[in-house]
Amino acid sequence: YGAVRRWLPERQTPKHLRKSVRTEAREKIRRSPHIYVIAGAISLCAVALAVTVLVVGDTLTQGIATVAVAVAVCLSLYFVLHKRLPVLTKAAMFIFLRESLMPSVSETKLYWMTEYEGGPQFSPEFIGITVCASYLGLFVGIAVYNRYLTGFQYRTVFTFAQVLLVAISFLDLVLVTRSNLAIGIPDEIFVLSDEALLPVARRFFIMPMFVMAAKVVPKGAEATLFSMLMALSNFGSDVGAYFGAGLVGVFGVTRDDYSQLPWVLFVKSLFRLAPIPLIFLLVPKGAPDDEAELTDDESTDTVQLLREQSDPHDVDDGGVEMGQTTDRDGVLRHRGVMNPLHSTADSDADSVVRTPRSHAPLLDGNGTTPGAFGGEGSPTST
Repeated sequence: YGAVRRWLPERQTPKHLRKSVRTEAREKIRRSPHIYVIAGAISLCAVALAVTVLVVGDTLTQGIATVAVAVAVCLSLYFVLHKRLPVLTKAAMFIFLRESLMPSVSETKLYWMTEYEGGPQFSPEFIGITVCASYLGLFVGIAVYNRYLTGFQYRTVFTFAQVLLVAISFLDLVLVTRSNLAIGIPDEIFVLSDEALLPVARRFFIMPMFVMAAKVVPKGAEATLFSMLMALSNFGSDVGAYFGAGLVGVFGVTRDDYSQLPWVLFVKSLFRLAPIPLIFLLVPKGAPDDEAELTDDESTDTVQLLREQSDPHDVDDGGVEMGQTTDRDGVLRHRGVMNPLHSTADSDADSVVRTPRSHAPLLDGNGTTPGAFGGEGSPTST
């Protein structure tokens, strides 16, 4: 409404050019209908899941709906995109499934830590201190990643980060069972250590994930496909939150009864092992600061898409995009990395994939910086 009323400072397209702009938009949809089909399918799945959770109160039904939506998203990605963009499809499925298989019970844990008589009953002031500790851990994680991990393979970094996240997740079980007090560690020291370590492990995963996402999108549809990958990451986080709520309901944990909370945290931690096999099945080979490599079979489909979506003058006689190279085995290579200070939501796709260093923005998996204590984008999200 603000744009129609010309309240916003954007320069509007002149009237005599609007018809050509609409024609160009329709031509883009005609050339790449599969991209818009998958975007629409993901949107419908997200709306269907949200409506189901709001309308249906039964925990089992909500769980079935969550699993069904996750399967529907993966099948849509595979059947619509796999033949033309196999590498992108695998990366998209990994980003979505990894977030979906990370159940979050952060709200339940927060209530236990602040309200439960048998818990530590932390004050709001101490909660603020833990948020500061998480930001310190965030910057430590960025520094360590940029200094030591950018040269490792995606699969190596992802595996290391996921195993580290699993280990940190089990620390919640130590806190809830009060085992830390049995070995002489006060609750405050234990939680501060936990909150400082969690953002470090997340940086090890999130930063190369953004770099990988920027590299697998083809020329001609960078903004649309990169946005789709980020939307899948956010949607996967929501599915993980519904998954965690289902676990809490199945074990009968309420604000008056936390007797089964240790089992919820144990199962949650075990599920965080599930993304590890997916790393070796879906993540492409290569390292964040290396050229992205595609196999001969995969590169054929990708080059074909580049031909269709790019201007003919931007493609040489060999069918390879200018600014890319092929090695002697015929493997298509292109450079592209992420600027750590660039906003993924507002940046131009070309600037994203051609920055000369392999970093990612200071964002969580759901595209946000750490927020309030216990939130999904916060340092205490579990």
